[in-house]
Amino acid sequence: MTSSVTVATYSPYRRTFWLLAPMLLVAVTGYFALRWVGAAGVPPLPPIVEVMAGPADWPPDSATLGGLRDDWTPRTLPIRTCKIKCETPYVGYAYRFTVDGTAQNRWGVYVRRADSNVAAYLNGQLIGLRGRMEMPPSSIRTAQLFEFPATLLRPGANVLVLIVVRELRGFGGLSPFHIGELEQLQPALQSRRFLTEDLPYGVSWLHGASALIALGLLLAGRREPVMIWYTVSAAFWLLYTLLGQIPDWPADPLARQQWMWLSSLGCMCFTTLFGVSLHDKPPRTAVVLLIAIFVLGIANVAAAGSLPGLDWYTRLIWPQYYVKWSGYVLIPVAFFAISRYAARSLRPVNAGWVAAMFVLPALLGIGDMLNGPGVLEFALSPISGLGITAAFWLELSRRIQDNARRMAAFNSELENTVRERELQLRNSFQQLGEVERARTLAEERTRIMRDMHDGVGGQLTLLLGVVADEQVSREEIARQLQQSLEDLRLVVDSLQASPGNDLLETLGIFRERVEPRLRQAGLSLHWRANPDLELPGFGPEAALKLFRILQEALSNVLRHAQARNIELRVTADARDLVIDVADDGHGLPEPAPRRGQGLRNIRARIAELGGTLRIESAAGKGTCLQIRVPQAVHA
Repeated sequence: MTSSVTVATYSPYRRTFWLLAPMLLVAVTGYFALRWVGAAGVPPLPPIVEVMAGPADWPPDSATLGGLRDDWTPRTLPIRTCKIKCETPYVGYAYRFTVDGTAQNRWGVYVRRADSNVAAYLNGQLIGLRGRMEMPPSSIRTAQLFEFPATLLRPGANVLVLIVVRELRGFGGLSPFHIGELEQLQPALQSRRFLTEDLPYGVSWLHGASALIALGLLLAGRREPVMIWYTVSAAFWLLYTLLGQIPDWPADPLARQQWMWLSSLGCMCFTTLFGVSLHDKPPRTAVVLLIAIFVLGIANVAAAGSLPGLDWYTRLIWPQYYVKWSGYVLIPVAFFAISRYAARSLRPVNAGWVAAMFVLPALLGIGDMLNGPGVLEFALSPISGLGITAAFWLELSRRIQDNARRMAAFNSELENTVRERELQLRNSFQQLGEVERARTLAEERTRIMRDMHDGVGGQLTLLLGVVADEQVSREEIARQLQQSLEDLRLVVDSLQASPGNDLLETLGIFRERVEPRLRQAGLSLHWRANPDLELPGFGPEAALKLFRILQEALSNVLRHAQARNIELRVTADARDLVIDVADDGHGLPEPAPRRGQGLRNIRARIAELGGTLRIESAAGKGTCLQIRVPQAVHA
């Protein structure tokens, strides 16, 4: 039995539309989003772009704090550090401004981007510090807002000095900043920090949760290549995002930058493998090649960090160039893999959105290059992995839907198959029922013949011998005939029992047979049975054996007990049918189990039914026979 999934067919034009529409939508949305992002975090105040700048020391001297150093020159922001002084990690920026009268509201300076840590001084006094300024510094690249204390902000001329430290010499710089009232600066700060702190932090959680879910699916048995390579790529995206969120790890600036290169290379290599494995199992050569590119990247980073005689710039730029040129190879391969996946996919709508999500990291990378010439005010690359995670969830949802459709188709086929099998089984059961009925009739006929032969037939044969004996009285002949007639009636009465009928009704027939005979003998029969008692499961053969057991027990009372009353109680527990036959005769003088042929016959028949017999008797107090027979096993 096979199951299939019905997939809607698309014309070439519709297929092309559904493949291109999501990518165009993402591109247009990304363009306007980048324009909005470019304006985010910029307050409605004119930016400060003309400053005095030059090399600085830490801690700064009085000339630096007053903006009076001879080696400082006019500069226009944004500007890179190396345009001022490549050899020093500390650069100072001074700006002179005037305040008309006494400021009524709270004022401050809003630094959109200082790469990386900044200390702010107003009129020679420290007013704010973000990050560790000593070497090696922590890496904090988010927007900063420093409030001007009212005691330091004076009417007329004021001097603001910003000391910026870069974790690697010659890189980084300062973007334009703004001076004004805090009410105008704080909304811009909140917008910029959402973009550069809150959003990447949320994306890192998404990467971590998605990687754990993919890992859980792998451990649960879904060892598909797409799951394997997404898990690896998500781990690198998570590392890349966290490196931008944890300012002091690793503490060494060069090691930190090398980790950034390795994580970005891992993102490119294993995201490409993830894209290649979306449609089919990736070729072995592709897997080996991409892993080899990543391993060579590790070797480049290790060599750049350990070979003697290299300056810090070479140690930094060597891995950077390897990652850059690897990107020139990997990005086209990833786009080719996504295009191949989209072209072969049976669901172009889903494939178009997956391809669009793969385009998103490229768009955000281009945005990083275009946004903020000279000094990158904010980086979108930490959130670009959001597109890869979204592509994973889209692909996972498609596979879940396909599996659900396959299961529905399989269940439908299974229901049809079960329905056919049920019809076949019903026909087979009908045929078996007919065969079983024929077999049951044959067995019943054989049993009746055996009972007639062994019971009535044997008694009639014995009676023929008795009649031929002239010494036997007529009373004895009549007694033998009466016994044969009663045995015949027992056989006939037992035929009314069947496994589906209640034994209590059949025992009622037995009562009607024996009660007149007991009454003629001067005995009163006291019947004790709950009419609501249900005793199913006893067929004709078991009923006949019970009748003969009770007949033998009553005959013993008639012949030996000299009783006036007989009580017959019928009860049942969870397992057994219990019949008590009690009389008020003189009892058994020796209640040994082997006493008398009648008791031996009773024991033998009870043993055939799988039951037990218990005898209670005392001289002058009568006798009680308790018969226990298992229920529902004698059909």
